Amino acid sequence: KSKLMIEKETLTLKAISGNQNLYAYMLKPGTYELVYLSERLYSLIGEEARDKTICYEKFKNRKEPCEYCPLNTDNFVGDKKMIEYYNEKTKTWFRATSNNTKIASTDVSLVCFTDVTEFVDIVMQTDKLTGLLSFHGFKSLIAQRRKEITGKYMLLYINISKFKNINSTYGYECGDMILKVMSGCVTELLKEGESICRVAEDKFVVLINKAEETVINDRLGRMEDFINMRIQQRIGKMSVKLLYGVYEIVDDTTEISAMVDYANMALKTIKSDAIKRIVWYDKEMQEENYRIKKIEDIMDQALEDKEFVVYYQGKVSLDNEKISGAEALIRWKGKDGKLIPPNSFIPLFEKNGFIISG
Repeated sequence: KSKLMIEKETLTLKAISGNQNLYAYMLKPGTYELVYLSERLYSLIGEEARDKTICYEKFKNRKEPCEYCPLNTDNFVGDKKMIEYYNEKTKTWFRATSNNTKIASTDVSLVCFTDVTEFVDIVMQTDKLTGLLSFHGFKSLIAQRRKEITGKYMLLYINISKFKNINSTYGYECGDMILKVMSGCVTELLKEGESICRVAEDKFVVLINKAEETVINDRLGRMEDFINMRIQQRIGKMSVKLLYGVYEIVDDTTEISAMVDYANMALKTIKSDAIKRIVWYDKEMQEENYRIKKIEDIMDQALEDKEFVVYYQGKVSLDNEKISGAEALIRWKGKDGKLIPPNSFIPLFEKNGFIISG
């Protein structure tokens, strides 16, 4: 090739590298000794490492190969000859590949890696089916606006009633279409400062402006009518019923996941066939949540301290009026010697699995 052609190719490759956030370096085959380093890589290297020739010494100031070395095939993702890793120093996600090739008749190991941070952020913050914020992205948004939203906004936890029946009767494609229609409708009706995310399956969380209960109820009713109108336009004679748990954001120190849990706790009190489909998280639920948390905090230690005792309730035969057996009953005798009522802990232990693990 002529010198001019080589210069043109070099400039072209540099332009492509810059446009794709691509970095590259070359090593002597079977070694970690550098023979080439792209200009873009120098921005990631400190002055103290400029004269070093071993890649892991130059890039990470290490005495051994990097944990995510692309030359190590054990690091590859599945069948793809690449690795993905997070650089703590630059706060950046990278995707790296390596292969043996010839450059100007010289055998080299070519390593290329590109900045995929923006792509990873999009994936982590966007729900694939609906295009809404993912729960991860929603929590990031709320965290940024924590001070602003406290006392002015509410969280809605929304489920589609008997959604599993829709999937099993009409198919998952129909179910997915309903989720997309619902996502679009709610997004269309959101006011400035409000937001929605899909948590999973038919579960959504919405940040809405604070309002009186009657105003919220009316707004949700109109929203549901709008959703069903769109469903009938797109799919046919079909409608959905939505269930809502409402949590008013009153404390900017409450964990975001806890806020969502409170709204979900309110929703879970609704029976699938109930007329009332909007429930607000209230003081009674808060006290119940505190009671459950208190029991769960001490149950392991109580088991270790043998606070759970067995009482035997005799069974009398009707034929001869003699004891024919006994029913074993578990009771919880606290450190103060008082018995804790079984209905205050047995249903909880059955639900959280402790009664099985015990």
